[in-house]
Amino acid sequence: LKPHVSLASSVKAGSTLVYEVTLENPLNRPVALSPCPAYIEHYSINNEYSSANVKFEFRLNCTFVHAIPAHSFSIYQMKIPIPAPTAAGSLTVFWELIGPGTLSSHATVRVR
Repeated sequence: LKPHVSLASSVKAGSTLVYEVTLENPLNRPVALSPCPAYIEHYSINNEYSSANVKFEFRLNCTFVHAIPAHSFSIYQMKIPIPAPTAAGSLTVFWELIGPGTLSSHATVRVR
């Protein structure tokens, strides 16, 4: 599976960033989502990473999608809190699928 993060152009500090992750299956066969995969999301602010930018670990919601067909994709909505004291500037969201190998994607949004 190949993840791709899609973000809005900006987010307000003190709000929740709602974004999408597309999981693409480039294989010639379906990929089962059983057990339902876990993922990690975290972020850096102005290219600086600190322990304040906590990593969050979750599982995908596989209630409706049990497999991703060959050469197809599935889109998942994600949410991550952006604390009120977050400085204005560039915020990069990192999203990683937990499993064999590192499957990750990232994108940048402007904090206002």
